[in-house]
Amino acid sequence: EMSASLVGSEMCIRDRGGKTPYQHGVDKLKESMRGLGANETLTYSFISPKDYEAMGMDGSFVAENVIKIINPLGEDVSLMRTSMLPSMMKVVSTNVQKGNKEGFFFEVARVFVPKQLPLKELPTEPEKLAIVAYGGDMDFFKLKGVVEAVLSTYGITDAEYKAEQKSYMHPGRSATVSFYTVSYTHLTLPTI
Repeated sequence: EMSASLVGSEMCIRDRGGKTPYQHGVDKLKESMRGLGANETLTYSFISPKDYEAMGMDGSFVAENVIKIINPLGEDVSLMRTSMLPSMMKVVSTNVQKGNKEGFFFEVARVFVPKQLPLKELPTEPEKLAIVAYGGDMDFFKLKGVVEAVLSTYGITDAEYKAEQKSYMHPGRSATVSFYTVSYTHLTLPTI
């Protein structure tokens, strides 16, 4: 909302603030996820090399794909994440260790993707939706239903699912979800 007022002999235009259409879209996404029963998480953008190792990714993956912090506070926060998966797996691990037999979580956050390493320009910072669920009666098809419900919130009904094999994903339960011919996410039930 804009307003104009005369101050002295100059016209002042003030922007009353508010959210951008993109921010409203993110709010709609979060509302949709909460409506489906998911709990929102907030994790750090800096992670440990051990987080990638726990997913079966070796040191060469980190060296070739991940931005290292020059002066980290410690090894646990020495890398900028390129994926939400390590952070979400920590959420699951923490909840399992605390005796929670089931969980359904999501996060909307940025990842940091270098255009090249070593860095010569700022990385891209796409905002991603990560969804993770475990225990109870959650399975691949219920998680697929969650993804379809979220997409339908935005009028997207033509999503395609293609089997995907990643070393850190459960065999036979991993897929890439595509719509508008762009691949956006991996739908999977990782092994824990």
